[in-house]
Formats: sequence, structure tokens, C-alpha cells
Amino acid sequence: MRFAAIQPEFIIQPPAVPLYTRTQPALINAFGAYSLFTNTTGSKNSALGDQSLRLNTTGTGNTGSGYRSLYSNTTGYQNTAHGGSALRNNTTGYVNTANDSSALYLNTTGYENTAIGTNTLYLNTTGYQNSASGAYALFQNTTGSNNTANGYRSLYANTKGSRNIAIGGYALHDNKTGFNNTAIGDYSLGENTTGSYNTAVGYGALNLNTTGFGNTALGSSADVAHLLGNLTNATAIGYGTIVDGSNRMRVGNYFVTFIGGQVGWTTFSDGRYKKVIQENVQGLAFINNLRPVTYTVNVKGLNKFYNKLRSVKGNNLLDKAATEDGLYGLRYDNFVSPLV
Repeated sequence: MRFAAIQPEFIIQPPAVPLYTRTQPALINAFGAYSLFTNTTGSKNSALGDQSLRLNTTGTGNTGSGYRSLYSNTTGYQNTAHGGSALRNNTTGYVNTANDSSALYLNTTGYENTAIGTNTLYLNTTGYQNSASGAYALFQNTTGSNNTANGYRSLYANTKGSRNIAIGGYALHDNKTGFNNTAIGDYSLGENTTGSYNTAVGYGALNLNTTGFGNTALGSSADVAHLLGNLTNATAIGYGTIVDGSNRMRVGNYFVTFIGGQVGWTTFSDGRYKKVIQENVQGLAFINNLRPVTYTVNVKGLNKFYNKLRSVKGNNLLDKAATEDGLYGLRYDNFVSPLV
């Protein structure tokens, strides 16, 4: 008679009160080693991945998906983290969304931030209401708030700057503390650091501005003259247009052959707002000294000059060069009065 071998039986008894279920409330889901490990009264949480939401205690409505996602969260609520180490250091921050690995990695108390893409808003700690989309967007932001960055490395170096909008790869890339800037287009305002209230629309627009204030550039490569220092209240409109002085506006580059409209340009002239009125308009003697000529413009020479990006300053009739090799200009409309 043959006897079957007796197989040993192993019975593994769980702890009396498993750590991962200790005093756990209803409506929680934990999948992965040490996920929701210290949770006490926090409810409506979901943790998927090793050590996700590990330190959560009373935080509610959180979702962590990925290795160590929302690892340090304790009382923060309604946070969503998808990706390894997403929102890794969040403690009490709330209503944050991090989608991709290490997004919002160092966030602690910042709230209502949205980070989509690897390492977006990586260094953010207390900054709030920021939105970053694209790898490394707003990467160095720490306390800056109300920023919008959409594009690879957009607003990358921003630390404390607030209320900036960057759309396009490398847009506002070097900005650190500048605020209220708007950059639309790859590399637009790319070298800005502390300049504020600037608006750039177009590829590379205002790329040379660093600390300038209140400048506007519309058109690809429309920019300010960077060798002048940083300008204020300067406007360049049109592809490749360079404005070369503060409080100046330039329309079109030197290839433009026509600028027009249905009616003539209006210059404000209201006696109620004029002071020190004098009848000293130059007359016939001035006209007799004029030498009328015809000419053609050396476009290549002007383009070469603007590559130097030098400054000019203006007076009533003549825009006089500030330097020996600077560019002169005339305001022909100002000759109307003496001609009459």
C-alpha cells in the first residue's frame, strides 16, 4: 500500500492591525508597498505605486499614481499626482495637479498649481496658481505665482516673477523676477531677466531685452537695440524692426517701401494745453538756407548700421545722432509751418 507524502502547510498570519489599514476610514484605495502607510482619518484617497501618499494622515480627496507620488503629503487635499515622484514633497498644499515624473517635485504648501510634463514646476515650493505645460516649464520657480508657461523650457529660470505669460519654446526662458510680461512665440523675450510689463509677439520678438520696462514688439525678430542698455516704452512693429531709443516707436524695417492709410496722421494740437507760446518760427531766411536734393537710400548700409544697434536722439526738426557715427533723420512734416 502506497502512502501519499504529507506536504507541509505554511500559514502566514497578518499582524493584528496591519499598518496600511490601521484605523483606515472608508473610501480609500491603496496599492503598493507603504502606500497610504500612515493615513489616519483621511478619506477618499487613492494611492497606486510604492510609497505613494505614504505620510498622509488627514488629507482627503487625493490621488497619487506612481512611485512616491505625493509621498510627503500630510493634510493637503484634492491633489492629483501622476508619475514617479510627482508632488513628492507636498505637505499641506491643496488642489494641485502634477502629471508626469517629478512634476511639482519640491512643492510644499503651494496651491492650485497645474504642472504637465516632466520636471515642470520642479523647484516650486510656495508659489500658487501657476500653470506649466511642457518639459522643464517653470522649472526653477519657487515663490512666483499666477504664471502661465506653455512650451519646452518656457519661463525656465523664473524664481519669484509673477503674472507672466509665456507661450512657445524658450519663451521668457531667462526671466527670474520680471513680472507682468507676455511672450508669445519661440524665444520671445528669451533673454529677459528682470524686465517687466513687456509684450512680445512673434518668433524671437524682444529676445534681446533683459531689464527693459514697458516695451512692445510685434513681429518675428522685432526687437530693441541691445547695445543701448535697456529701453523703456519702446515699440517695434513689423518683421525684423529694430527700435533704437526709449519712448520711440518704429514701424517696419528698411525694406518697407510704403506706409499709408485712408487719412493722414494726426498730431495733437490744442491751445488749451500749450504753454510758453512764442512767435519765433523760422521764416524765409531759414528756407533760403535749405538745399533741396534727390537721392536713393543705401538699404544695405542702413541694415549694416542697425546691426550695430546704436542710439539716436530727437529734437523739433532733426533727429540728431548721439554718437559720431549715429544715424540722423528728418521730420519733414515739421517744415510745414516755415514753408507757409
